[in-house]
Amino acid sequence: MLSHHEIAALLSVGDQESAIRALDSDVLALRHRRLLKVDRRDNGTMIVRLTDSGRDLARRLRKVVASGNSND
Repeated sequence: MLSHHEIAALLSVGDQESAIRALDSDVLALRHRRLLKVDRRDNGTMIVRLTDSGRDLARRLRKVVASGNSND
């Protein structure tokens, strides 16, 4: 099960690559679960991107959030 911090990190990456300065515990947990990948560029910059599983989970989470908001 993902923590709310890990879910927020997953959704914040979205469909685009994101540069990060440090690997925090949420990023490490998502990488361990193979929901995102961390690549290091030649200049030392770390880039985070969702895996196929991560994109699928993020899509499903957004769908749940959107359906929950329509019941207001």
